[in-house]
Formats: sequence, structure tokens, C-alpha cells
Amino acid sequence: RYDVDALVDLLHEDVLIAMPPFELWIRGVADAREFLASMENEGGHDRVLPVAANGQPAVAVWRPGGPSGTPQAYALMVLEVADRRITSIHAFLDTAIFSVFGLPTTFE
Repeated sequence: RYDVDALVDLLHEDVLIAMPPFELWIRGVADAREFLASMENEGGHDRVLPVAANGQPAVAVWRPGGPSGTPQAYALMVLEVADRRITSIHAFLDTAIFSVFGLPTTFE
């Protein structure tokens, strides 16, 4: 489910959301809530699998695409956590990195 309120409850007040290499930098809970809510229609059908990246918790995300609607590799999101709160989310949209983690490009 794409529960923005539940996700925002996990964020540190100074959370940073970044999407390298794009110039997307969002800081703070209020701006993060607005950004995440704007993505609600896109993210409501994602498939998510917990993984680890560089010793940090992360999630691999597949988003429905194409005529069949089969979930396709979308992003790897690396989380930084402190004091039981997410302090940053780095969303990497280069789906070529899925193979580095042994992840498939489609989620069936």
C-alpha cells in the first residue's frame, strides 16, 4: 500500500530525499509529505522488496509498466536511519543496478 502518513511517521524532521543524478533535493517532513503525496497515483501499485546497500537498509521497487502492466524495475532506494527515524532516502533510478543485487528486472 502507498500510505503516505505511515511513511511520514517514520521520517526524521530534517529528512533528505534525493534522486541522484537529478537535481532533486527535498528537505524536511512538510516538503517530503507534499512530494510523497504527489506520487501517490504512481506508487500505489508498486512491488517492493527489502534489500541492503552499502550496509544500509534499502528497498528495490518495481512499478507496473507496458501493455501487460507487469511490474518493471524502477528504483533502488537506500535509506539512512538514526534514532529509529529515516534521515535520508536516496532514490537511484538506474535500473541497471538491479543486476548488481541479483534482482530481476520484472516482478512476477
